[in-house]
Amino acid sequence: MSPEDRLRIYVAGPYTANPEACTARAIQAGSKLLENGMAPFVPHLSHYWEKEHSAFKAHGYEDWMGIDLSWIRAADCVVRLPGKSAGADREVQLATELGIPVIHVGFDFSSAQKPGEIQVANVRKAAQAHRDAKDALAGVWEYANPAITNRVRVPEGHVIVHTNAEQAGVVASPEIPVRQALDMIAAIFEKNADYANEESWRSNFKDVAAQQGMSSDIDACNTLIAVKQARLRSLAKNGTTPKNESVEDTLLDRATYAVIALAMYLEDKETADGTE
Repeated sequence: MSPEDRLRIYVAGPYTANPEACTARAIQAGSKLLENGMAPFVPHLSHYWEKEHSAFKAHGYEDWMGIDLSWIRAADCVVRLPGKSAGADREVQLATELGIPVIHVGFDFSSAQKPGEIQVANVRKAAQAHRDAKDALAGVWEYANPAITNRVRVPEGHVIVHTNAEQAGVVASPEIPVRQALDMIAAIFEKNADYANEESWRSNFKDVAAQQGMSSDIDACNTLIAVKQARLRSLAKNGTTPKNESVEDTLLDRATYAVIALAMYLEDKETADGTE
């Protein structure tokens, strides 16, 4: 992995209770991650900015939180150091909402103040899985500046260009809702790893196919898509409001299974091309 591609790890943890000590612990955690080839972001370092250079301008609590929360969005993983912290809890909440994995570090057994050892392997695995999922979805939809070209690029180099959004019947800036949907799919896609074994990320679908006598795991995935589609049709026909799984959840599941089926197809295609 090249230096610019290092996994971005956000270090969240207490600060206000004891700024000097908490900053030192956060730096120690960041150093551990840096030594293992990752790119840690330690927000506690703003302590020295405020302490040594506050003469330029004093910043309020929400100023610093705004900066920190902005960097959460760029993280591949969040490491939450132990201890009470309303700010760190807000950071973890945002990461969770965005589908960014959070690794919690407990206290060392020998001290109620000292953080325990960071499980670097777990951090790396979670961060890499999150980045892989984001990269996979980034290949499904990539947007140029819609104000210039209103262009949407889809996989395999197919490009659709709309010079006039109204004539094309599309909105000029579809990025926000579509990106939001893709982020939701990415978060669900990562959970699939909990059901797969170490041999293959497709193992759970292969198991379903074997149980039902299907010819392939793609058939199993397509069946799950059909189940979700049937549920949507039933809800639309009856005009009822679901009491359990919402329409949004059903749409999300259907979209996720579709992405997984596409990934299976592309993997099989690549394998077949490599054996020819």
